[in-house]
Amino acid sequence: MKNVDEVRKRLEKLRTRYLRQHCSTVRAKKPQNCVHNVLHTPRPQKKQVLTEVERAPRVVTTLVIMRPESPVRLCMYGSENSATWNGDLCDGDAVAQNCPYFEAKLSEEQAAIEFEELMADDEHVVKHYGDVAALQWVLGERVYRVPLSAWGRFLLWIDGFMRNTMRPVPRLSKSDRGHLLDPGPPEELWQDADAENFGKRSP
Repeated sequence: MKNVDEVRKRLEKLRTRYLRQHCSTVRAKKPQNCVHNVLHTPRPQKKQVLTEVERAPRVVTTLVIMRPESPVRLCMYGSENSATWNGDLCDGDAVAQNCPYFEAKLSEEQAAIEFEELMADDEHVVKHYGDVAALQWVLGERVYRVPLSAWGRFLLWIDGFMRNTMRPVPRLSKSDRGHLLDPGPPEELWQDADAENFGKRSP
């Protein structure tokens, strides 16, 4: 049987864990987390009514269907100047992770405040954090009213520091990618000297 102090410590530990997960999720380099990313839903196109026309020479045409009514995510960075704005699509994690203009919608502090507001909603806690809800019922307390411990604040600071200092993996240029796909003729990779020394350890 756990005493009250042990249950309270467990509850605070769970709150710290879920708070760190929430901040990591909402500040991760993903398209939906960027302040410049906007979900755009194209307007439905009216179906064209074909009418009978005069017979004409047959022309072969290639038609590409792009699903015009499917929502797409656009990068709005620099959209103030329509002359230079490219209207690039940004709907994949790999694109956002390598984007130098990525800016999270929420700061570390805002993400923490958002989490505390979610924890104040009993229905949300029961639905998404059943273990927290059970311990809150045992103690008759709400964990969002308890200040975060010094250790929890330190862990949160470390997480934020790591997220702000991590740099994306640099992309390979076309020439580098081509070299990896086509490294050159076999003699450049396998010389006679290499064959003779194959399996031997260098001194």
